[in-house]
Amino acid sequence: MKPEKKRILVVNDEQEMLDQIRRWLTVAGYVVRCTMTAEDGIKIFREKQFDLILLDYNLKREQNGARTAKAFIPRFKQLNPTIPIIIISATETRLDKDELGVTEVMILHQAIWKTLATKIAEILPQ
Repeated sequence: MKPEKKRILVVNDEQEMLDQIRRWLTVAGYVVRCTMTAEDGIKIFREKQFDLILLDYNLKREQNGARTAKAFIPRFKQLNPTIPIIIISATETRLDKDELGVTEVMILHQAIWKTLATKIAEILPQ
């Protein structure tokens, strides 16, 4: 029997980045669900079971990107205290994963895809 594919929820307010992440994770063998707002992410997370969340730190379409990410991390954790959350950001920022209460913080750039694949595989062994 083939093992069930791991499910990843991606929250990012930039469509181009969402499309790129979706394509890459799908090719890597994950089931991917994407949304552009953290509020929609919470709704989707309530309805479906996920193994990991990729959450954009700077959700510009929300009221205040950084505060929004910080506000939604506890809401995801309230629904599932053990859900691994990787904060992703396209800008160089000094983010502390322990302070944020997440599994990992990664700065996205062109060379990150292999590193991100390795990190996800560590968190979600097949």
